[in-house]
Amino acid sequence: MAESEHSGGRVVLATDTGSLTAAALEAAAALAVSRSSGISALFVEDERLLRVAALPFAHEIGFPSAQFQRIDLQDMERAFRIQAEHLRRVVGEAARRLALAWTLEITRGEILSASLARLAAEDLLVVGKAGLVLGGGPGKPAPFRALASRPVAVLFDESDSAPRGLEVGCAIARVIATELIILLPASGTATFEARRGRARRWLAERGVAARYLGIAFGDVALAAAVRSQGAGALVWPNPPDRPLLPALARLIAQVGCPVIVLP
Repeated sequence: MAESEHSGGRVVLATDTGSLTAAALEAAAALAVSRSSGISALFVEDERLLRVAALPFAHEIGFPSAQFQRIDLQDMERAFRIQAEHLRRVVGEAARRLALAWTLEITRGEILSASLARLAAEDLLVVGKAGLVLGGGPGKPAPFRALASRPVAVLFDESDSAPRGLEVGCAIARVIATELIILLPASGTATFEARRGRARRWLAERGVAARYLGIAFGDVALAAAVRSQGAGALVWPNPPDRPLLPALARLIAQVGCPVIVLP
């Protein structure tokens, strides 16, 4: 596959409470390798949790006692510090294995708005929520163990940024040596064939093979297609406007894999 046609931008790996996954870290690392850049990790402390913890009636059910316990603001802040340190450790270990530079920034807010506000035009954002939380383990892990057997999915529509989405998907698939799937929103055969032809010509010029899948319009159909294909990552080609952030957040929660967002 062709080398990345864009370089110089950062790869921002955005996480919040409990959302650091092996797949998200590996997707960010693969992009950083392809772009000869580093990983800029961003840990976003969820302000909503802090507001809840500050309420006098905030409680949680403890484990294993099954008793109601007071949620303390200081305890919440301490938990954030522990999670940030965990992020520092695992990102640092992954970066050292691949000889990548890396940084860590901590902020407060909502993960999408906080991370998108920090992106420049050539940056890429990797964000996701899934159940496979990354943790340490014995021995030296393979650099892309979580993504090696899972395809990379790219949403390809009529937007001007759609070819850049293809480029990003190619970059991840090349580094990980995995399959590329192009998801084509189409209302009929003619639309599907036109979009497949456009994507196929772009990829053929770069010597890239892919599998093509037509899907219905809408986030629900897209999320279902990503899950059914067992995709390890989804490339979202459209720079999200602020009014669209809730819809993108719902998609990220539904697909079960990290989403790469183009600013």
